[in-house]
Amino acid sequence: MLLTRQYLATCYVYFFFSSVVAVLTNCASLPDNSQRQASYTIDPHTPSAIDQIFDPMIAAHPGLSGVSLLHEPEAALRARNAMTALAEHSLDVQTYIWANDKAGRILTQRLLEAADRGVRVRILLDDFTLATADKYLAALASHPLLEIRIFNPIARRSSKSLGFITEIKRVNQRMHNKLFILDNKVAIAGGRNLGDNYFGIKDSYNSRDIDVITIGPVVNEISQSFDEYWNSDWAYPVDKIYTRDMDEQDIEALRQELKQQSIIDFSSTPFELDNNKEAMINRAINYEDHFVWAPIQVIFDRAEKLRGDNKNVAVQFATVIGEVENEMLAEIAYFVPGNDVVSSFADASEKGIRIRFLTNSMTSTEVLPAYAGFSSYRKQLLEAGVELYEYRSDAEERQTWPEPSHNSPSRLHSKTFVVDQRYSFIGSFNFDPRSVDLNTEIGLLIDSREFAAQVTEVLNEGVRPGNAWKLQLDENDKVQWLNQENGELWSKAPYSSWWQRFQTGFLRMLPIESQL
Repeated sequence: MLLTRQYLATCYVYFFFSSVVAVLTNCASLPDNSQRQASYTIDPHTPSAIDQIFDPMIAAHPGLSGVSLLHEPEAALRARNAMTALAEHSLDVQTYIWANDKAGRILTQRLLEAADRGVRVRILLDDFTLATADKYLAALASHPLLEIRIFNPIARRSSKSLGFITEIKRVNQRMHNKLFILDNKVAIAGGRNLGDNYFGIKDSYNSRDIDVITIGPVVNEISQSFDEYWNSDWAYPVDKIYTRDMDEQDIEALRQELKQQSIIDFSSTPFELDNNKEAMINRAINYEDHFVWAPIQVIFDRAEKLRGDNKNVAVQFATVIGEVENEMLAEIAYFVPGNDVVSSFADASEKGIRIRFLTNSMTSTEVLPAYAGFSSYRKQLLEAGVELYEYRSDAEERQTWPEPSHNSPSRLHSKTFVVDQRYSFIGSFNFDPRSVDLNTEIGLLIDSREFAAQVTEVLNEGVRPGNAWKLQLDENDKVQWLNQENGELWSKAPYSSWWQRFQTGFLRMLPIESQL
């Protein structure tokens, strides 16, 4: 069963009943995980064919790392596809969502092919939204060079919904990190999970998102963060979760099923994915003109955050915000600031500091409880002098995405900040209580005015008239939405139904903000 973030938020209502349910049902328990085998990233100096592409660039910028934006969905999938083909030694993948759809299956098959040619593949998945059946994961992990671990798994595998309720105190905390690492030499970090809607190829909806691709010394720091999670007590090898025996025929049948489906998926993508290694190398060489060279700091929560400590991302991000001198621009999918943050924004505004946020609208969000949380602070934020925009579900920029996006609703999923036209923060961190207190997160803090200018251009695109509604207060201090294209004003969330507004109002009354 595919569990969603919205399910996570609303399930908090049942927290009171979980102890009763636990008594009335047979509570499953997790297996012993003490005998798991530790493994670590390869030495970044291990020779690899990709060195000939990137080593001259790195040598020309000693002490700095190269970073390039991946904000177009097509480029984001192309980059990951190429990394699976160019790897010689290792591929490490960490993600919150790995969908069982076209993009998800293509990348799974590519990673399996990499393992077949001798590349060590490690895949670390959060369990909460895991859509793929355990037996498929176990079949993949039967490969001697491909290992899959499940982070903080729900013990009851036959009914994960019931398992969530009976184990809510533990499984309410999730791993939200997203990384894709090739040979400890190239890494992608940012907001994207692995699924069709993150790459513009889903029929029902697609998401605006932002990643970065990096090379240089920062990659080894990113890999070390992966190792910490991979070797933590919370990461369970999939064969400890799925213990049923499968013979070679079962495994081969599942592999062939994946291969055939991947061939169909690969041929039906709306844009061509390189399937030729030489073409991928040429594409990688062309990245030289895209990289900006800068000091980059990796900020990540320690895995021990699940025990209630080590909130590194929230603490360091608060420090950065506290030092803003002129301007902060942000694009956040789920924005639930809290009263203390609103007060700090008001103080900043009084000092002449500009603060601008783009977040989801009622019709673009896929997590209505999070939007309800945000709506509780809209008026306060506007009164505090914050510029507020909501992303349109009919965003004009869809026309620049792959064809399936043109007529399907658009959503916002990025988590990006620019401070004082110098510092850029791109990662998995939403500005909400869940990111602060419950989920583990990671992000890159990039110190470069050149790169900040590029990110600002993308953020400015997000608030353009065809992409966002501008929020303001009317003469009665009521929130209204401005259609920036024609000046039309809305007194209710644009395009929303009475049912969406009713749900939002109801959710605002529930004591669930700490879970959003």
